[in-house]
Amino acid sequence: VSVEIEVACRLIANGGYEADEYGEALMSIDNTLIGVAPNDYLARFGGDGNTPAEDMDSGWVSRVFSLSLSAGSHELVVGGFNNKGTASTEITQIYFDNIRVTAFYSTAPDTDTDGIIDSCDNCPAAPNAGQEDDDDDSVGNDCDLCADTVPGATVDAGGCPPIIPGDADRDGDVDSQDCAAFEACASGPAVPYAGQCGNWDFDLDTDVDLYDFAVFQRCFSGADLPADPDCAG
Repeated sequence: VSVEIEVACRLIANGGYEADEYGEALMSIDNTLIGVAPNDYLARFGGDGNTPAEDMDSGWVSRVFSLSLSAGSHELVVGGFNNKGTASTEITQIYFDNIRVTAFYSTAPDTDTDGIIDSCDNCPAAPNAGQEDDDDDSVGNDCDLCADTVPGATVDAGGCPPIIPGDADRDGDVDSQDCAAFEACASGPAVPYAGQCGNWDFDLDTDVDLYDFAVFQRCFSGADLPADPDCAG
């Protein structure tokens, strides 16, 4: 949900603040401070060590923030902070007015009704408001059929990399783990492979031998490095 928050604030600070003393007007959403970038406060006054001096008054200033929040309840808090005072007259006064929160609801489809429209949802078929994506392939965990894809691998809508010769665990690389799987299926020349080892018979001659290992070597990329789907040549 897109949200616009507008708040007016006024900050008055005693002019006798020392150089290491300051006061701030603050606002938070769900315990996260929201401020005028790159800062996390709405307004701030700091001292310069001059005592006495005139009070500092920001006057009424308006701040507007545009945020994207998940559907549901959220907590907005306004207040202030004074880091320290070395005299009883060193006071920060903070006033707020005209706090307005406006939510903009999209009419775009949200198939799984998780508050994130389909075009922005990394798993539009299953509710996942948190958009968890452990392997960072832009396909959410709840929709990812290949949950351990290596970084940078190209994946399809199901989160799976293309079929790559030698990639036994379908994670997008050809590495030592795949090599161990090849060794377990190696039969030698003219010895038919056993069981489910047909994926290693790259030259389709019913055995898994040195010719097939040569293909495996061409496809070997190393751990966490996407392999070339056309590596077999």
